[in-house]
Amino acid sequence: MYIIYQIDENGFLVWESGMLVNEGEQLDGYISTPLPQGVSFYKPRWVNGEWIEGKTDEDFIEDEFLASLQPSQYELEKAERQLETIELLIELEVI
Repeated sequence: MYIIYQIDENGFLVWESGMLVNEGEQLDGYISTPLPQGVSFYKPRWVNGEWIEGKTDEDFIEDEFLASLQPSQYELEKAERQLETIELLIELEVI
């Protein structure tokens, strides 16, 4: 018995897809070569008989941009303090 890994039509690994099969059994869309140990891929892709990094430079830039849109912990805490101040002013009927 051995483990096979599902890949999609573009060669990208489908996570949590390791499946135990009998020797000699093969399924379309699956490969038996595990990811190399000691190598970390963000988006593993099977191309020409080997695992490569499938995440492109554009993907990294987009992820960085989207992360920059998220408020920092400091900004969240500051907004909470401002909200508490406004609620207190309303409670005291100052505003």
